[in-house]
Amino acid sequence: MILDVDLGNTRLKWRVLSSPVVSGICEYENLHAWVLPLSVSAKGRVKRVRVSAVVGAALRQEFVSWSQRVLNLQPEFAVVVELCAQVRCVYQPLNSLGVDRWLAMLAAWRLENGGGSVRQVSRACVVVDCGTAITVDVLTATGLHQGGYILPGFNLMAESLGVATANARLAAVSVGVGLGSNTSECIAHGGVAAVVALIEGVYSSVSQSVGEKPAMMLTGGAVDVLLPFLQDLEHVTAVDTLVLDGLTLALP
Repeated sequence: MILDVDLGNTRLKWRVLSSPVVSGICEYENLHAWVLPLSVSAKGRVKRVRVSAVVGAALRQEFVSWSQRVLNLQPEFAVVVELCAQVRCVYQPLNSLGVDRWLAMLAAWRLENGGGSVRQVSRACVVVDCGTAITVDVLTATGLHQGGYILPGFNLMAESLGVATANARLAAVSVGVGLGSNTSECIAHGGVAAVVALIEGVYSSVSQSVGEKPAMMLTGGAVDVLLPFLQDLEHVTAVDTLVLDGLTLALP
């Protein structure tokens, strides 16, 4: 069995590739809720540990120590390379691109143009990861990463305005893109409207440049917030496991 782990900015996602696949998500302050059950069930059964990590050195080392102590395994950490699974990175230096973005692009492009695709001609891809930060990346039909955008996630947007209290967070108000009727709604709706406008703009730009509608893959914790406002776009798919799926390509 293989344990795949995504050490994200605010939470940890994991899955054990077994039959059936076992998976979970936890916030870092609740790590014990993940570690204890997995320690019991996985010890002696997991043969590899593959990791995407965008966390700091301390948390990364904490995970390494756990893996060595409990599983007796040295984790394999994915890194960004110039070319992998037919996807080429344009970032210089390569390590300035977040590995989670890289893995999501690998998986998205393979999903659209490789495994399981019935298309005979490759299609350009727009990859959106909406978590703590929101990233938008564009891949050509040949797998060339053309660059992208990074902006704060919805909670960070609210906090940047000095309203980090619970009632100003997205979860506390109705989600929409229309005019807000109070401060919390104005902030929440403004954030969603800005992200939707960016995504639609990128989608339109790519469509015009390549002459056909691109595929759009969405992942991350705020996918359900965005999907209702992207219904007019074609070829939109939400894939919650893009980063974990990318591990299978980066570390086969």
